[in-house]
Amino acid sequence: MDPNIIPDNLQHPERFWVDYIIEATSKDHASQIAREICLEQTVELPGTTQAVRSVEAYTVGTLERIEFLGSNHNNKHYDHPNHFLYRVSIAYPNDTAGDELPQFLNVVFGNTSLKLGVSVENVTLSRHLVENHTMFPGPKFGIVGIRKLLGVPQAPLLATALKPMGRSSEDFASMAYKLAKGGIDIIKDDHGLSDQKWAPFEERVALCCDAVQRANHETGRNCLYAPCLNAPSDKLISRAYFSKDCGAGAVMLLPGITGFDTVRQLAADPCFNLPILIHPAMLGGWLQSSHRRMDRRGSCNSQEGGESEDEENHPRGLSHKFLFGLLPRLCGGDVVIFCNSGGRFQFTPEECQSVAEGCHRPMGRFEPIFPSPAGGMRLERIKEMRRTFGDDTVFLIGGNLLEQGPDLEADARIFLHAAGRDRPYCLARELSISSAIAKEDLATSKDMEQPPSHIGESDAIVPSIAHVEHVASNVRRRVLKYTLSNNGGYLSQACSSAETLATLYLRALKLGPSVAAPIPGPFRGSPGPGMDYITGEGFNGDPADLSLDRLIFSPVHYAVVLYSLLVEIGRLDKRAFDDYNVDGSTIELIGAEHSPGHAVTAGSLAQALSQAAGIGYARKLKNATGRVVVFMSDGEFQEGQTWEAVQALVNLKINLVVVVDVNGQQCDGEMKQVCNVGDLARKLRAFGAEAKQVDGHSVAEIEMAVRKRSDLPSFVLCSTNPCQGIPLLKDRAPRLHYIRFKNAEEKREFECVLACMNHKDDSCGGNSSENISTAVKNNISKASFVSRKKSSASETSRGEFSEVIRFKNAEEKREFEYVLASMNQKFDSCGDNNGEKMSTAVKNNISKASFVSRKKSSASETSRGEFSEVVAKVDLVKRPHRENLFEWMKLHPTAIVVTADLTSSCEADLARDRLPEQYLSLGMAEQNMMSFCGGLARENFTPWIHTFGVFCTRRPFDQLAMSVGVPNLNVKILGFLPGLTTPGGVTHQAIDDIALCRSIPNIRVLECGDATEVLSVLDVAQGIKGPVYVRMLRGEVPRLFPSYSPMKFATVRVLSDGNDICLITTGICTEEAIKARGMITSSGVQIRHLHLSTIVPFPVNVVLHAASSTKYGAITMENHLINGGVGSATAEVLAEYAVGKRLIRLGIPNCYAHGASRDYLVSEYGFDKYSLIKAIEELCHRKLTMVDQEKEKPTTDNSLSVSVDRPEDL
Repeated sequence: MDPNIIPDNLQHPERFWVDYIIEATSKDHASQIAREICLEQTVELPGTTQAVRSVEAYTVGTLERIEFLGSNHNNKHYDHPNHFLYRVSIAYPNDTAGDELPQFLNVVFGNTSLKLGVSVENVTLSRHLVENHTMFPGPKFGIVGIRKLLGVPQAPLLATALKPMGRSSEDFASMAYKLAKGGIDIIKDDHGLSDQKWAPFEERVALCCDAVQRANHETGRNCLYAPCLNAPSDKLISRAYFSKDCGAGAVMLLPGITGFDTVRQLAADPCFNLPILIHPAMLGGWLQSSHRRMDRRGSCNSQEGGESEDEENHPRGLSHKFLFGLLPRLCGGDVVIFCNSGGRFQFTPEECQSVAEGCHRPMGRFEPIFPSPAGGMRLERIKEMRRTFGDDTVFLIGGNLLEQGPDLEADARIFLHAAGRDRPYCLARELSISSAIAKEDLATSKDMEQPPSHIGESDAIVPSIAHVEHVASNVRRRVLKYTLSNNGGYLSQACSSAETLATLYLRALKLGPSVAAPIPGPFRGSPGPGMDYITGEGFNGDPADLSLDRLIFSPVHYAVVLYSLLVEIGRLDKRAFDDYNVDGSTIELIGAEHSPGHAVTAGSLAQALSQAAGIGYARKLKNATGRVVVFMSDGEFQEGQTWEAVQALVNLKINLVVVVDVNGQQCDGEMKQVCNVGDLARKLRAFGAEAKQVDGHSVAEIEMAVRKRSDLPSFVLCSTNPCQGIPLLKDRAPRLHYIRFKNAEEKREFECVLACMNHKDDSCGGNSSENISTAVKNNISKASFVSRKKSSASETSRGEFSEVIRFKNAEEKREFEYVLASMNQKFDSCGDNNGEKMSTAVKNNISKASFVSRKKSSASETSRGEFSEVVAKVDLVKRPHRENLFEWMKLHPTAIVVTADLTSSCEADLARDRLPEQYLSLGMAEQNMMSFCGGLARENFTPWIHTFGVFCTRRPFDQLAMSVGVPNLNVKILGFLPGLTTPGGVTHQAIDDIALCRSIPNIRVLECGDATEVLSVLDVAQGIKGPVYVRMLRGEVPRLFPSYSPMKFATVRVLSDGNDICLITTGICTEEAIKARGMITSSGVQIRHLHLSTIVPFPVNVVLHAASSTKYGAITMENHLINGGVGSATAEVLAEYAVGKRLIRLGIPNCYAHGASRDYLVSEYGFDKYSLIKAIEELCHRKLTMVDQEKEKPTTDNSLSVSVDRPEDL
C-alpha cells in the first residue's frame, strides 16, 4: 500500500488526512486542540453555531486518531515536564481544497501555523486528489526521466553552481562550458543570480545555454543547465519559456519566495517540459522548530537574540519530510535541494534522511525524485553521503569545487573521481545496443522497455538526441521545399510531428531493416482476385516478425511527413520522392495501405486505432514480444469510433501504445473553437487507459513515455506547436491544415525561410525560429520596397491600369458579344453605337432570345423527357455553391448548415461567417452528426449536411438508415467529391454512394452535372419531403446548361435525339459525352442522349421508351461503380420489361481506385470521351470517323476542375 494514499476501503476515503504533532497535558487536552484545528482550518467558527452545524458534515475536518508519542524532552532547559507530544490525524473533505493547491495548503496549515504547539508531520492524499493532475501534476521526469535525459543509468549525479554574484554573463558562460566539458551533469545558477546589471537574466541564460550546448556537442553528453527563476510573478513564466527556447536543460525555482504554486503551474503546463529543481531559500522559516535547538554538532543549546527558550521548544512548522520531500514531489519538482547535516546549516542526520525518504518512497503515480544534499558540502564527504543517501542522489557542491584550482574542467574530473565516476557517461554510448553495461543498467528500471534496435543492425549505435533533432529539422525543410514547388502542402503537420515521428523511428521503436524496394513501383491495382494484398509496412521491417514493433500510421494526410522521414533515415530513396502525388504512383497525397510506411487504409480517420486493436489482440494470442504502436492526431478524438476503440482496448487488455500529435488544429481551424475535445488525458484515464502528457518536441520525453511498459493501453499525448521551426506560419493561424500561398510575396517569405534552413545564413542565426522570422520580414520588406519602387518608376502617361474584367457567367458574356457585334456592324437598333441605345438593345435582344428559347423548350416537352439546350461554349463558374448557399439560407431561416470539419472544403464558409446562427460544426464525428440532424428535423428544422460523399454515406450508413431513412425525416445531405473527382485516393472517393443510398428506402438521390444545376439544386431538394442525398460539385464547375434552364425534380434532360443508340449519362460524364458526340457527328450515328439529374426515383418510363426504340441498344456512363448505380438501374429496367437490346455500362469497374488527377482516373477506369466512342463502335459494329478538335488527348480541359484545385481540403 502506498503510505501517502488513502486506500479505498479506509473510513472516509473521500477525505485527505493530515498528521499533526501537538503539545498537550493529556489525551483529552490533545483531543480538544485537535477539534479546534478541525474548525480553525475550515469554517473558522465555534462548532456550536447554527451556521457551522448546517455545513459541518461536508466542510469540517474530523478527528480520526490520537497517538501518544511521549514527553517533550528535546531540551533539558524546558520548564514544563508535564507537557506531552501527541500525533493526531485529521481528515478533511476533498471539497474544502477547491481543487487548487494554494487552498489545499491553506486547509493543511493556514491559521494553525500561527499557533504554538502544533506542527505538520505528514499528509495522506485521497484517491480523488491523487487523480487530480492539475492540482498535483507530479514530476514529469523524476529519477528515471532525468537519468534518461543525461544518459546516466546508474551512480550518483553531480551538480554545481555558477557563482559568485557580480561576475559577468561571459564569465558565467565560460565557467559553464568548462564544467560541462569536465563531466558535470547539472549546472545551475546560484540562487542569488537574478536579473542584475552585471549579468542580466536573458543575456546570461542565452550565453550559458549556448556554452553548455557547445560542450555537449563536443563530448557527446547531455549536461543540463538550469537558470534560476527567482522573478516577480508577472515575469516568472515568461522567463521559464525564454530559458526553454534558449535550450536550457532544466530550471530552478525558489518556492519559499515565489510560492509552490509556481512549481505546480510549470509542471502542469503540457507545453513546458523541463525538469524542475527546487531550492530551499526562505523555506527555513516554514520548518519544524526542532532544528533551531540543535547547534552544528547536534547538541542542545539556546540561541542568543532569538525566541525565548519557552517559545522555541513548542512544536511549530512543517516537517522536513513533508516540506522537502512530499510537497515538492506533489507539485512537480524533479530535484529537491536541501541542507545536509554537517554543513553551514543546522539540519540533523535524521531530518535529512527523512527528506530522502519523502523523495524516494512509493507514492502511486508520483515518480520518485532526486534529493540533493547541499549547503557547504565538500568533496571528501561524498563517500559518506553516498552511503547515507544511496546512488539516486544529486550531489551539489559549489564553493568547495571552485576552491580546487583555476582549471574548472580538471576540477570537474576530480568531482567525478570522488563520486566513483572516473568515466563520464556518453548518452549515445550508454544507450548503445551493443553495450552490455547499458542493457544491464537500464534493466534496473523494471517498467522501461529495453533500448530498441534500429535498421536491423545489431551493433548499431542509437542516434543521439541531437541527431534525432537534426533529422526532424531536415524533415521540415524537405516538406517546406515540396510545399514551395507545389504551391501548397501539409506543412503545419511537419512542424508539429517531426520530432515525434523521428523519435519513434530512431530511438523508441524496435524496427527491422526495410524489406521494401527503396524506389516503389507504380500502383499495381487494388486487392482482389489475382491481386495479392500489398502494404507499405515493409519499409518498417518484416511485419510477420513477431519480435519487431509494428507502427500503424493513422493520420494519412501527414503522409508527406512520413515519406520525408523515410528518405532522411535511408529507408526510402530520395529519388522516389519525385513520384509524390504523381499519377499512377503509390506515393500518394493521402497515404493508403500501399504507400511507403503505411500499414492500413485510414484516410477517413479514426479507423486505424480499431484496426490496430485487432492486430494487437491477434499478436497477443501469438505471444508476440514486439509491440503495436499507433500514431494518430488529436482531431481523431472527435470521432466516436475512437472512443469505441479505447473501450475495446481497455476491456480486452490490449496494451497498445498510442502516440498522439496534440497540435490543437483541424481543417476548420483550432479544435477548441470548432469542437473542443477537452482534457484528453482525464477522459482516457476515465476509460481505464493510461495517459501521459509530454512535450512533443522533446526527444527524451517522447522516448521515455513510449518505452514505458504497461499492461494497459497507453496513450502518449505529445503537446506540439503547429508552427514549430517555421514561426512564419503563425501569420496563417488558425487555418493551418493545408498551406496554399495567397500571393507571390507570401511565397517569397517562405522561400527565404527555406534558404535560412538550407544554408544557416548568418542573418538567420543558425535557424533560430525568431531569427529566421526576423530575417524573413526584413528580406520581404526590402523586396517589397524594391518592387513598389520599380512599379512606380514604370508609370507612364498612359494612366493606371484597372482590374481585368472577367465575365460572371456565359449569359453575361453573350451580352458583351452582342455589344461587339453591334459595334462592328453598326446595327440600326443600336443608334450608331450610342451607349444608352446599345445597352437597351442588348437587354431587349437577350430577353427575346430567352423567351424564344423557353417557348421552344416548352413546345418540345413529351413523356419521353424534356429537351434541353446546351450552351455553345462551356465556361467555368468558380465556386458557384458558396455564394448561392449564403443567399439561399437568408431566405430560409429554419435551414441549418451542418458540417463535419470540412466547412471551407464544402463551400459553406461564407454561410458560416455571415449567418452563424444557422451554422453548426460537429467536428469529425459523422455518425453522431447524422443522428443529431435527425433530431433537428423532428423539431421542424431542415439540416443541410455538408461533407464529402464518403463521410455522409459509407461511414455513417447505419445512422443514415436508422436515424434518417426509417422515419423519413427532412434531412438534406450534400456529398462533395463524388466518384473520382478527387486525388485523395480510395478513402476519399465516393464510388459507391449511389448504390448505398438506393438500398435505403425513402432517400431520394440527385446529382449535379454543371453549374446551373449546382445553383438550382437547393430549391429542388427543399421541395422534396423527406431525406435527399445530392452528389455535389465544387470548385470551378462548367456551365453546360443555360441559367434559365434549372434542374427539375424527376425530369430527364434530352440533349440530342436519335434512333441508333440510347446514351444515358449523369454528373461529370455528361460533359465527356457531349465532347464525344461532337467528335462523331459526321459518322452518321444518331444518338438519343439523356442526362439524369434525378437518380432516385429512377426515370423508368423515359429510359424504357428511349432504350426500346433504338436500333443498337443503350450505353450508360457514370462516375460511380457500374454495379449499384445508373448502369445497374438501367439493366434492371431492361430486364424487367424484357427489352431485348444490348447494354454497355461505362463507369468504375468492380474495383477500388487510387489517388491521382481526375482526367487520369476517368481515362484509367474507362469513362472518358474516348472510352465512350469505343463503346459506340462496339455497339454499332463499325469504326467511326472522328474529328478531335483538341488534336490530342488533353491533360486538362473545361471539365470539372475538382481535382488538385484544393488538395488542402483532403
